[in-house]
Amino acid sequence: MVLKGVGFQFDILGGLENIKCVSALKDEITADNLAERVHMRCHITDVNGYLQTADIFLFPGAGEGMPNAFIEAMYYNVVCISYENAVFSEFSRMGFYIHIVNNGDKDRLSEKLFEVAENLKIEKEKATVNVNLVKKYFEIERELADWDKVFV
Repeated sequence: MVLKGVGFQFDILGGLENIKCVSALKDEITADNLAERVHMRCHITDVNGYLQTADIFLFPGAGEGMPNAFIEAMYYNVVCISYENAVFSEFSRMGFYIHIVNNGDKDRLSEKLFEVAENLKIEKEKATVNVNLVKKYFEIERELADWDKVFV
């Protein structure tokens, strides 16, 4: 993105338990002169507040993972990008507007990230459908109503 002249801030969130990986990532950030743009935030306490200001959510794992953070990002109209795996492909089939890239294809992931950043306003408009879909499928009131039907 730097080479293509796109201004951005990239925040890395979540656990940093893999010290070897974190150390390598920090070295890469320093070597590429990205310290002003790439920040390792670790765990944040106000997730909702953070997501209200975020634009793009990049799910890092090539393997299947827990989609809770992905769902939360969609609820706040954050454009989501992930590698393909069973969980996230299912979101597409449910009607969510997300971007999926073949597992391990770092070049395509980079291209997709640039495409989304370059067309962010349009992407955010397309992703608005996700807000109501998250409410439809995952909101607590719906879950409780469904459980009430089971026990009545």
